[in-house]
Amino acid sequence: TLPNTLSTNNIRGFAEDMDGNIWIATMNGGINVFEPGPQFFHSIAMGHFNDVHLPVFSTYAAFCDSNGSMWIGTWGEGLYVLPYGEKKFFNLRKQEGTMPSLLHNTVQAIFEDSFGNMWIGTEDGLSVYNKESKRFRNFIYHEDSINSITQYAVQSNCIVEDIFGNYWVGTYGGLNHFIRHNTHENSFFDDYTVNRYVEDTLHGNGLSDQRVIAMHYNEELFANKLFVGTYGGGLLEITISYSGDKIESIKEITTDEGLPNNVVFAIESDHLGYLWMSTNKGLAKYNPETNQITNYDHHDGLQGDQFFWGAGFKSKSGELYFGGISGFNRFFPDDIKLDEYVPPIVLTDFKVFNESVEVGEQINDMVILPEAIHTLDEIVLSYKENILTFEFSALHFAFPEDHMYEYMLEGFEKSYNKVSSDFRMATYTNLDPGEYTFKIKAANHDGFWSPSEKKVKLVITPPYWKTFWFRFLAIAFGLTLVTTVYLMRVRSIERQSKLLKKMVAEKTGELEDKNQQLIKQTKDLNNYNLLLEERQRQIQEQSEELLQQAESLALANQELLENNATKDKFFSIIAHDLKNPINTLMGFSELLHLKYDEIEEGKKKSFIKLMLDSSDHLNTLIDNLLTWSRSQAKRIKYNFEDFSLSGLINENIYLYRDNLIKKKIKLNFPKQSDKVMVRVDVNSMNTVIRNLLANAIKFTPANGSITIDYKVDGKKDVVVSVIDTGVGMSPAMIENVFSVGKSTSSAGTEGEKGTGLGLILCSEFVEANKGRIWIESEEGHGTTVKFTCLLAKQS
Repeated sequence: TLPNTLSTNNIRGFAEDMDGNIWIATMNGGINVFEPGPQFFHSIAMGHFNDVHLPVFSTYAAFCDSNGSMWIGTWGEGLYVLPYGEKKFFNLRKQEGTMPSLLHNTVQAIFEDSFGNMWIGTEDGLSVYNKESKRFRNFIYHEDSINSITQYAVQSNCIVEDIFGNYWVGTYGGLNHFIRHNTHENSFFDDYTVNRYVEDTLHGNGLSDQRVIAMHYNEELFANKLFVGTYGGGLLEITISYSGDKIESIKEITTDEGLPNNVVFAIESDHLGYLWMSTNKGLAKYNPETNQITNYDHHDGLQGDQFFWGAGFKSKSGELYFGGISGFNRFFPDDIKLDEYVPPIVLTDFKVFNESVEVGEQINDMVILPEAIHTLDEIVLSYKENILTFEFSALHFAFPEDHMYEYMLEGFEKSYNKVSSDFRMATYTNLDPGEYTFKIKAANHDGFWSPSEKKVKLVITPPYWKTFWFRFLAIAFGLTLVTTVYLMRVRSIERQSKLLKKMVAEKTGELEDKNQQLIKQTKDLNNYNLLLEERQRQIQEQSEELLQQAESLALANQELLENNATKDKFFSIIAHDLKNPINTLMGFSELLHLKYDEIEEGKKKSFIKLMLDSSDHLNTLIDNLLTWSRSQAKRIKYNFEDFSLSGLINENIYLYRDNLIKKKIKLNFPKQSDKVMVRVDVNSMNTVIRNLLANAIKFTPANGSITIDYKVDGKKDVVVSVIDTGVGMSPAMIENVFSVGKSTSSAGTEGEKGTGLGLILCSEFVEANKGRIWIESEEGHGTTVKFTCLLAKQS
């Protein structure tokens, strides 16, 4: 590359080495080393600087530690470190294994704390590196942990250490306050309480925007102030409590207060205490004491209006660096001179009903403007002219598009309205009659406001019915009328009062007699009502008792009928299932008895094999029937102990190895950790696993496959799945398969017999082990049977 040219214009970060050279991290051009004296650029990605070469092009951060070593953060290639005085970098990357390593190979933030530990912001969280032990310590986001950091990547220049020895870390998901438990211990080994601050529009006690992309802390100038830049919420001025362990207050500075844009990419402070911020629309200079903001854009010589993430830096000499998408700017704040000329303000137009008023023009028989608007000190309108507009301008031709204006209609408004040069007008409607003063002041492109205001008195004359004399006469007439009516009414009331007194005296005597009679009748009725209420209560109690007894008898009778019907159907199914193997045994034994000598030897063996299969099926049926009978009679004792789940499953797989080989079925049981312990009754749980495995073999065709798997579900349960590629089940079969009297046995893919009790036993034994069982299946697409059991309690 040319010695005085950047390798690319997209700047991500700056750092100053021990020799005063500026190392510039770029997105696609690697590290550029800038020598401020001769103003030469050296690309160490495509060339060398002092025999140093780093062929990495996506660099996102640069930092020089207290030992003079240079640290380079990259996109996807981890950290590169050049020890002071050496010529070759070494690389720190994310490593797989038990020892902590760099969290992620994309690094955007690098910071050294007062103990010499390196704080590294990555895409997956925060890594802290101890240079002496060469060990990492990591902090990541956990949804269920309140002591973890906020989510998303740690952003550029978003790690600081405050005067209290605590740390602040910003991510795209919020702000984190690392509060140390022992500030005298090396920070790498200390414990932390992490307070997270995120956006909270509901309660109003959080951040206005949780996307933190810039931070700045200056212990000398603002010991208890932290300045945070956000991606859309402007600048946050955070006051730290004097105890250092919490936020006292948060002040928002946005475009409403004068920022050019609410995206703040980088923040630096100068020796006078001003903050300089790069934004998405130029640079801003902010005075925290007076809240004054001065903005700069490309007209002032900036590389462009759009700057970039984290590209802000202050050199040892006090020179400020800000990078963007078109290179970078560097300057000493004292060299920035402002235009202090304050432009005069003039009114350029006056409109009524959105139409400009000409000088001498009459509206409603009144001349509104006897002379030009810019020379008038007073305008008089009638109440009929109820839509009016002032237009104004500042007479300064240096960057007029950056002028700002504040106006107010005194007597109608209590505060000034702030507008840009794009909205140089003020419109008012339906003003009440009275006297007002329109005030306006302006600021030039460097933010210097005019010390005086342009004022115009505005008089709105009222209609005649709102004048003082009209109101006075109306009030006097009203008072006279009210007084006359009042006196006439008083005389009429006095006459009526005398007549009423006489009538009241007569009626009062009659009412007293009738009242005594009513009192006696009321007492008699009350006594009779009390007697009726007592009898009604007794009848109601007897009726409710009879209804409860009738309902109980009806429910018991219905349950007895259903149980009898279920048992009748169940015993009918069992009798049918018993009859088939018995008939087979009787038929073939009788055939062998009568024609033993006539039957060929091969057929004899096949007959004996069929008899043996029928005996085995009959034995299984009787065994399941006896087990189910014991379960129904509540005679099975369950002994719950802790067992290895994989051990239980392997023992039962071993029992069916011959059946699997015979049908050429592939059994998949992924290797699981023996540390998964369950608390079950081993005998009933073995019955469940055997029955489910036997059913899967029975209904899976030759060359099919069966998978057994389990996984921990929450903190209490483990879900076991038996999955086959067999014939599947219809929704009707799934609905009835666990019900006594509805479940039926079906032949397997090679004619294997069933008992119809296997899944019923499974259901009852799983429930006895405090679990649940269910089936997921579709005809022709295999079956999955799942059940749960309790995890053993951790010691």
